[in-house]
Amino acid sequence: MFHEIDKLVTLDRDAGCSLRDQIVEQLTAAMRDGVLAAGDPLPSTRSLAAALGVARTTVVACYLRLEGEGWLHSNHGSGTFVADRPDGRAAAPPVAPPRADPPAPVFDLVPGN
Repeated sequence: MFHEIDKLVTLDRDAGCSLRDQIVEQLTAAMRDGVLAAGDPLPSTRSLAAALGVARTTVVACYLRLEGEGWLHSNHGSGTFVADRPDGRAAAPPVAPPRADPPAPVFDLVPGN
């Protein structure tokens, strides 16, 4: 599967959406449909960019977005892999925990008091 991922993504440079959006949408569809399964490695950003004829930063942005949505996970030095998502859906954005009220100041630093 590793060497065929560039065949899963076909870019239409005349389309109304960006190349980045096309790559993300097509990779997401491949993962959602099971064409790319959990644990499958993705090519390096350099090799996929070269195969698709796009800038490496475009592929990096795609991988980061998919990782943020829960579709991919990466290990520095080991590569990027399809995440284990049994529900086949993107993860919901993390919810920030509620903030506690800040503690009252210990010293009054207002001038003139």
